[in-house]
Amino acid sequence: MWLQFVRQLDSNCKTHAPLSEEWIDKGLAELNVKLSESLKSFLLETDGLYDYKQFLWIVWNVRDLAAYNLAMRNDETFAARGYTFDDVFFFSNAGVGGILFGFPIVDGLIEEKIIAFYPANGERVDKAENLEAYLLGWFQGSLKV
Repeated sequence: MWLQFVRQLDSNCKTHAPLSEEWIDKGLAELNVKLSESLKSFLLETDGLYDYKQFLWIVWNVRDLAAYNLAMRNDETFAARGYTFDDVFFFSNAGVGGILFGFPIVDGLIEEKIIAFYPANGERVDKAENLEAYLLGWFQGSLKV
């Protein structure tokens, strides 16, 4: 479903080979979160999505999901500014201003809605109701950062 949806939006994207559920769980185990159904099904089908027009990963692969989220949770500069990230699961960056896209985490569960984190002021802003709306907005140019 996801590959077909993405290819309808833009044919100039690259994906990694899909991973098994076991590999996804192992790759993200250290983060101690439960993926939303949409994100899990996306990763089972693609393991990341790269936009050749923007030269950006629209959705990071599992390895990068783990690395970026662990880095953000352990970032001393952000911690010194009072920013914590145990309640957000980042999955992409906007390519400008250090802005990151993520899913809120509530009680260890990754929610469907998508936020943008603005590191300049620490603001978190709702951007899309779910992964499908985020991808649609990205490719149609209506996802404003």
